[in-house]
Amino acid sequence: MSSPLSAPSAWKWTLGIGVVMLIIGIIAMGNLIATTAVSIYIVGIFMLVAGVLQIIHGFQQHGHRVFWTVAGLLYAIAGILALSNPLVFSSVLTLWLGILLIFSGVSRLFSPGAVHSNRGWVIVSSIITTLLGIMLVSGWPVTGLWVIGMFLAFDLLFQGVSFILLGLSLKSRA
Repeated sequence: MSSPLSAPSAWKWTLGIGVVMLIIGIIAMGNLIATTAVSIYIVGIFMLVAGVLQIIHGFQQHGHRVFWTVAGLLYAIAGILALSNPLVFSSVLTLWLGILLIFSGVSRLFSPGAVHSNRGWVIVSSIITTLLGIMLVSGWPVTGLWVIGMFLAFDLLFQGVSFILLGLSLKSRA
């Protein structure tokens, strides 16, 4: 029995998926604000559904009922906020991301691991992370309109290229 990736037509599917992802990534890159809004809208739906399910779960519990219900309520509220204004929600997420990147970059410089091993790479990584965080925070709230869409678009582009290269590699093996 052969694996699905070694099947003669596997390379075609892999290549096709890569081309579709690349095209979607290019479209997403063409309108980062719309990509951000749509992705936040989808996240909002997921959060709302998860919150409602968690509230239902909370009412079914005998112990920790309040914890589960409050957690579900907070999730549902976050979902409603994301759905009611995805761009404001993405702006808040981007601000939090920027702050976390700054904190992560600066704190990594002073971690014990930074002193003992690969000090150069830790410093470079810390500087890049901190600068990225500073860029997000200093451009806020405007960065919140497009950053999430840009991250998604770049991921789609790189995944598309990866699938295309994998498909071509599979073709040469077939």
